[in-house]
Amino acid sequence: MPLLIPPTLAMMNPEGVKQALGIVITGTLIGGLLAAAVLFTLRNLCKIYEKAGHARWKALIPFYQHVIYCRIAGLSGWWALLLLLWALPGPLKALGILIYFGWWIWANIRLARRFGKNIGFGLGLSVPFLDFYFRLVLAEDQSTYDNSMTQM
Repeated sequence: MPLLIPPTLAMMNPEGVKQALGIVITGTLIGGLLAAAVLFTLRNLCKIYEKAGHARWKALIPFYQHVIYCRIAGLSGWWALLLLLWALPGPLKALGILIYFGWWIWANIRLARRFGKNIGFGLGLSVPFLDFYFRLVLAEDQSTYDNSMTQM
């Protein structure tokens, strides 16, 4: 049975077909890796939320996820509104992004302290790509959530 090839690929020279297939395969691999990273992160967040006494499904709803993350870190859920700083227009956008990153580091340090970890662990939770490892450790270790810190 012959392989079904779209007419545009059939009209191309063999090198063009190889290049097109290479692009499709590369895109599929990159998409698969991104999907695996998202699923891995959501799995770890679900476990962290469960350790903190929240339902796992709360980690799956995009904005609500950050509201609960703030509450677990001992902050009011209103702090999640800082996510909207990305939408500031013009030159205010850069300032909004800087404020957001400062807040993100602060919230992760507070989250780490709630689970009995130090400031370095909170910084690790804040760094892109390192956060995969630190969230895995936080989800899988024997640390317990301490709700006795005051809420801001």
